[in-house]
Amino acid sequence: MANTKQSSQREHGLTQLSDFLHDGRTVLVAKNSLFPVLETRFCEKHGEYPINKQDESGEVRYFPGGCPKCQKIADSERLLTDCNIAKRFLGCTFENFVADTDLKVSIVAKCREYADKFAEYHEKGGCMLLCGDPGTGKNHLATAVCRQVLDSGYSVLRIKAAEYLDEYWSKGFDQRDGWLKALAKVDLLMIDEIGRSSDAKAAKDAFFRLIDARYENQLPTLMATNLDREGMIEVLGCAAYDRLTQGGSIRLTLNWESYRNQV
Repeated sequence: MANTKQSSQREHGLTQLSDFLHDGRTVLVAKNSLFPVLETRFCEKHGEYPINKQDESGEVRYFPGGCPKCQKIADSERLLTDCNIAKRFLGCTFENFVADTDLKVSIVAKCREYADKFAEYHEKGGCMLLCGDPGTGKNHLATAVCRQVLDSGYSVLRIKAAEYLDEYWSKGFDQRDGWLKALAKVDLLMIDEIGRSSDAKAAKDAFFRLIDARYENQLPTLMATNLDREGMIEVLGCAAYDRLTQGGSIRLTLNWESYRNQV
């Protein structure tokens, strides 16, 4: 009699599994099943992964979708796109940055440390300034930082300096104030391609308003620029640059040959 009951339980569990395999629905195998069928699938990129597991109550639960690592990467890239990260840089990570010299290894380690300890930098408004010639990987490392910060649950937004100035000057005073307040609340704002402007005085004023607003909110800003310290002061002004370098901020110089010249 007991064997008949066990056989019935097992058949019930296998029937539900069969339903799952035939129509793709997320189905629970029989609770307290004596012979749970735990399965795996194979991903060409990441190897074997489970498609179900038995929880503490004895239920076997199926995971929707495919490879969890592929899903995580896709979700991360979707979020980066929403943050205005350019398509070219969506796949940029710390792991795939070519660090083939001691200096590059050191710079990557410092960028990773900033991302790892972002909660501390966020608390005190510590910024990151990435300086270097074109093609040295500033956007790659900046995107890697943004990716990890985003995965940690913080809000991230990337804006190009020229686009910021165009938007700033195109708005009326009332619109501009609300827009600046929104930018000043983002957990990590990345300002890309800081360079010399044809209207230096007006650009300084525009950048100062944004940097000062974030400074008052004690929120960090990440900047990627081809300019050195003196060039940044010339473009942003002393007051704005001073605000960017407070709160334990770090400035890194990517002092090596362009990757583009190696192609």
